[in-house]
Amino acid sequence: MLLYYAQAIDCTMLPALGSLAAAQSKASKTSAKACTKLLNCAATHPDAVVRYHKSGMILRIHSDASYLSKMEARSRAGGFFCLGDNTDDSSPDAPPPTLNGAIHINSSIMNNVMASATEAELGALFHDAQDGCTFQQCLLFLGHRQPATPIQTDNACAEGIINDTVKQKKSKAIGMRFYWVRDRI
Repeated sequence: MLLYYAQAIDCTMLPALGSLAAAQSKASKTSAKACTKLLNCAATHPDAVVRYHKSGMILRIHSDASYLSKMEARSRAGGFFCLGDNTDDSSPDAPPPTLNGAIHINSSIMNNVMASATEAELGALFHDAQDGCTFQQCLLFLGHRQPATPIQTDNACAEGIINDTVKQKKSKAIGMRFYWVRDRI
């Protein structure tokens, strides 16, 4: 029940639910405390709201990752998928696009151990871009023409690798599967 509520309404619960699910096989007193904390949080804030406003049906993705933040040297990938207007936000003087509530939230622990924060960001971009392809095809099927989907990231090095503006010195250090995103650009 909490997973449905977290995915549909209150996405702030997703990291805690993911951590609890990962620790379920090795349950401990710490897991029990984390579960109690999550339930107390849900009881304290029962009225979360998602607002949607009239806007264009253009898919927009915000991608992020946390490096080595989970047990067993794992990293967390996150993505916020929403629909907004088709505005050119490449100029710093351009007004920010109108964004709506989330249509999808990605909050997952990556299976692979990442070698750097940049690789974790590339992994998050990879997972979010693959999910974005599904949503883009669905929007096209529904009759909403889609330009190239803008994906926002906060890691300049990862953005440079994806846009091919940064030359890597040690190309084998980053998993080759993440270059799928560069090929799609």
